[in-house]
Amino acid sequence: MRFPFHCWTVLAACLFALLAEAATFTAKLDRSTIPLGESAVLILHCDGALPKTTQSAQIVAGLGLGFIGEEQAISLINGKASTAVTFRYRITPDKLGDFTVPSFTVIVGKETLKSEPLNLRVVADLPAEPKPAVPIIESATEPPPAFLKLIAPTNAVYAGEVFPIEVQLFFQTAQNVQIPQPRTEGVRFLLMRPGSQQTRAQIGNSLYNIVSFRNAAVATKPGRLDLAFDTDLTVVVSQGIIFGELKPMKLTSPTQTITVLPLPKENVPSSFNGAVGSFEINIAASPTNLPAGDPILAKITIFGRGALDNVELPRQDAWRDFKLYPPNVRLEHVDSLAMNGIKTFEQVITASHAEMKALPVLEFSFFDPAAKVYRTVQSTPIPLRLTPAPAGAPASLITTPAGPVATALPMPKKPEVAHIKPRLGTLAALTPPLVTRPWFLAFQFLPLLAFLGAVVWRKQKEHLSKNTRLLRQREVDGLIRDGLHELRKHAAASDSVAFFTMLARLLYERLGERLDLSAAAINESVIEERLNDRLSETTLTSLRELFRTADQARYAPVDSTHDLHQILGKATTILDELERVKKAG
Repeated sequence: MRFPFHCWTVLAACLFALLAEAATFTAKLDRSTIPLGESAVLILHCDGALPKTTQSAQIVAGLGLGFIGEEQAISLINGKASTAVTFRYRITPDKLGDFTVPSFTVIVGKETLKSEPLNLRVVADLPAEPKPAVPIIESATEPPPAFLKLIAPTNAVYAGEVFPIEVQLFFQTAQNVQIPQPRTEGVRFLLMRPGSQQTRAQIGNSLYNIVSFRNAAVATKPGRLDLAFDTDLTVVVSQGIIFGELKPMKLTSPTQTITVLPLPKENVPSSFNGAVGSFEINIAASPTNLPAGDPILAKITIFGRGALDNVELPRQDAWRDFKLYPPNVRLEHVDSLAMNGIKTFEQVITASHAEMKALPVLEFSFFDPAAKVYRTVQSTPIPLRLTPAPAGAPASLITTPAGPVATALPMPKKPEVAHIKPRLGTLAALTPPLVTRPWFLAFQFLPLLAFLGAVVWRKQKEHLSKNTRLLRQREVDGLIRDGLHELRKHAAASDSVAFFTMLARLLYERLGERLDLSAAAINESVIEERLNDRLSETTLTSLRELFRTADQARYAPVDSTHDLHQILGKATTILDELERVKKAG
């Protein structure tokens, strides 16, 4: 009995649907109601896939977004793999009211997933909850393995004024380094992901890696701002470079007090709507010669130094004879900290009558913190040449797919008479049916091959899930293969610290895999007891010498590329010998 082609197609689709799991993307807030000056945490969870990044669907005026970090999880249970990633963002409003947190999108393969928008309410005040005390790391006689340093170049700012900050993370050897997060409410940041730069410096007799995180901050309310940051990381507390100890730490930067001054209440211009900084305004419009009622596209540009993300166009009383449509807004940054920017409003306007001779002057007011005064800038009036609109022929508004701005275009007239075609056009010859072609017949076997491939893949995953030692052996083999490549690069660069750190990890993993122990359980006594009768005396001696060289390198680094390559050759030989050792058990 033969199955037709459509039966094979349906069978293959069902099998792939059973084997593949659809990814889901959800969003939630840790709090739906917060007092003004505090922040809420947005948690985005993608289950069933590992997307690389997230993207906000739109910018909401009055809400500051700051990226906190992401977490990935991969698990294997009964041969079934499960993947998930969680993104966290800090949401900081700058005024009272109800906000809609925008939806976010992620790309999974060729599919785009979108989360649901959430509601956030900002009230005047809520009962304060006591914050848990953060442990302070006391320094001993030895230098600390890691610490934070905060650099803010000012001690007094105005509410709404933008100022740069830099948080420096010093560490000797660390893992799982997280972006430092502010411990203080009442401040928001312009960059969702702060810019970072890594350097190295020597303090006393200790060599530190330094990661500098730079961002621009804006104080959201007047008063005292105690600015401080904290972060979590895992440091390597060394007891010899081979047998180090991993220790989680929570670091807190010194607190810097900044006085946030309120904006003056005297001489406030009528067009002021909260902008703080130094700005200029420019306007361009086209066309300027058209019938009254036809659309004019006005391009209004505000540029300068300050937080432009929440800046909106003020109400213009001089434009009351024009009909304004919702603008299309675009924000561009001209520096790495987003302290200088250009915000463009593309707005469609129509004149109500032909007596209008020009686009009126556009006013924009702001508070200049350098001069401590309010300033008002004006645009140049644009002349118009309007003619009366034809009677009975109003312009029709057609929404174009390029954006949300409605553009007035005349409706094309349909022809009253449809003419008969004088010619038949191009005639095409009939091609032989597909069933007579060999490649089409061979294509019918693709669903069967896909089914067999899926069965083999599933059986292999089940076999690996039951044989944990084989799975660990493959992981260690891959780690050593990649680690030897990194050791060659560190040896060529004469990077002694990185060289011996990677070498220690490779020895840990190979010994643990051979002896069926965790890598953290390996020490000198275990090596002597378990490998004394399983390795030759020459190999044991070489292993002891390699341990001794690695411990000495902590105090007297090996800077010679030739010496590091010789040690690499010995390490490769020892790793090959350990791979041939029979597994324990």
